[in-house]
Amino acid sequence: MVFRRDFVARRDLRYTSRAGDLTCKNAKKRSPLGTQRFDATTPGSLLMIRANVFRRTIRKSVVLLLPILSLLLPADAWAHPTKVLGWLEGAYLQPWGVRVRARLDTGAKTSSIHAEKIEVFVQDEKKWARFHFPFGKKEGYETGFQIEVPVVRETKIKDFGRGASIPRYVIELRVCVSGHTEPVEFTLADRSNFNYPMILGRNALAGRYLVDSANSFLGKRSCPRKKAKKTKIPKNVEKTMNKNNINAVDEPRPVTQ
Repeated sequence: MVFRRDFVARRDLRYTSRAGDLTCKNAKKRSPLGTQRFDATTPGSLLMIRANVFRRTIRKSVVLLLPILSLLLPADAWAHPTKVLGWLEGAYLQPWGVRVRARLDTGAKTSSIHAEKIEVFVQDEKKWARFHFPFGKKEGYETGFQIEVPVVRETKIKDFGRGASIPRYVIELRVCVSGHTEPVEFTLADRSNFNYPMILGRNALAGRYLVDSANSFLGKRSCPRKKAKKTKIPKNVEKTMNKNNINAVDEPRPVTQ
C-alpha cells in the first residue's frame, strides 16, 4: 500500500486514513517541497510513523502524570520554592533571636555549630545536652547564653587532620534563613579556631536552597531578631562622666620606683 504525507510547518499533526492515503488535517502552511510519496513497508517509513505515535503518547502521558506528581511531592516543596543564597548568610537561632554568620557548605553532609562546656545529662529517661553559646552581644547576651536541648543521636565525624573519627552529639535547633524557619540537625563542636561559628550542610540545604558560591548575603533579612535595650543616660550624668574622663587624662600618673 502506498501512502502520501503532506509536509507542514506545524508540530502537532493529526493524520487520518482515507482510501489508503495518509493526509494531514488543519495544515495552514505547506512546505515548498510539496508532497512526497513513500512506501509504508520500507524501514524508514515505519520508523517515521512510529516516532510520531511515540511523541503523541509521551505528551499525553506527561499531561496525565502531572496531577499525580503534585500529590506525591512533599508539601514543603510547593510551600517553600528553592531560593538562591550566597556562600555566607546570616542565620538566626530561634527562639533566642540571635544572628550569627553561617557558611553554606555543600561539601559537608551534616551541619555544625560552635559549643563550649558541653555537658550530657539524663532527663525524663532521655539524653540531653547543655552547652554555652558565646554569641549574641548585640541581642543583649553579654557573654552568650546557655542552650539545653535533647540529644537526637550520636555520630562520628572524620577528622582529616588526625586521620580518625571523632564521636559527636547531634541536636536539633530551629534556624531562620532568608525569612524561613526550619528545624536543622547540628553536631556540637569547638569551632573557636574557625572563622564562622555555624556551618549549614546538605541536610539543611537540600530541597530548600541553591548556593551561589560567587556571592554572599543574598537572602532576605526578615527573620525575627532580638534587639538589646539601650539604657538612656541622663544628660547631667553624661556631662559629669565626660568631665571626669577629661580630668583623668590631664592628671599626671604617679611615678613608681
